[in-house]
Amino acid sequence: MKTGRRLCGILVVFAVLAGGHAAWAQIPAAIITASTTLGSDQQKIVDDEVKGLVTKLINFADERVGEARTHLLDPFERGPSDIFRRAYSQAMARELVRALNSDRVIVRVNAMLITSRLEDPGVVPLVVKGLADPSQGVRYWAARTVNVGAPIAQDGRAPLLVALTEVMKTETSVDVLEQVLGAMVALDAFDHVLNGLNDRVAVHAQNPAVSPSADTEALRRLYQKLVQDAAGGKTIAAATLRELARASYRLLDFAAMGLDTKLVPAEMTGEWKRMIEVADAALRWTVSNANRDAKLPAEVKPDLATGNWPAVRLHIGDWVPVLTAAPLNLKPEELAAPKPATP
Repeated sequence: MKTGRRLCGILVVFAVLAGGHAAWAQIPAAIITASTTLGSDQQKIVDDEVKGLVTKLINFADERVGEARTHLLDPFERGPSDIFRRAYSQAMARELVRALNSDRVIVRVNAMLITSRLEDPGVVPLVVKGLADPSQGVRYWAARTVNVGAPIAQDGRAPLLVALTEVMKTETSVDVLEQVLGAMVALDAFDHVLNGLNDRVAVHAQNPAVSPSADTEALRRLYQKLVQDAAGGKTIAAATLRELARASYRLLDFAAMGLDTKLVPAEMTGEWKRMIEVADAALRWTVSNANRDAKLPAEVKPDLATGNWPAVRLHIGDWVPVLTAAPLNLKPEELAAPKPATP
């Protein structure tokens, strides 16, 4: 099964169909630029416009769905005030539920793309629904909504993290995974990212053809965020350091084993080498922060550069006594790699 970056084609076909503006009514500029809370009559104009356009989004033929999407987003391009943006986003969040219930993928993808532009905590139920969608395109835009900084109220984090975690367990699309993991980092959900990365080791063991690029990027972003936090004077929780060490080691160990035994496809050698580079750097930083007196194993870079996988695996094995000792105290079974799927 190919698991590379095929999603871009989906997004182009399903999400970038658009038409002209000539025959469409527009919300009056006085409402879009309003500097005070919208009156009931003004709000009704907004609500009716949104309801009508979402109905068109749902009912239009495939070639015109993008046209409806374009007009739903049009007010955001007309210099709206913050007051209008909030009111308009709230109206759309209420109506787009109908579009996400459509049995047509093109409608759901466009509805989720619109959701990614909204500025209202009401997007949370839409995102949760989108993350559970069978379409990769819908899942991509659902996760991206959070990754690009949608306003999420504190009580909205829990359902989002549950939904994001579920996606991580089985997702094979690199594009979707990058957005999912980015969303978790955006929510500062470090524990969820680390739990997810540990779960991903099993995913790769069962399906070695799955690209590790999204996992590598998530580990890199998380590791760099923690480095920045530590440099800024923040104390990194011992539990976070412990789980980061565990995830880094397990990804490092699986990558080296996969390359040494040719378990992973040859065309992915570069991606797995990049994983080793990032995981090794993250592990060295983590152990040094947990115990500044720890003696670190030899660098893997020289053998990594020459593709001497047995030597790389030996260096990685030298981490076990370091990680199982105080203060990390990881158990050997916590570090063990899952068994690959039987061919």
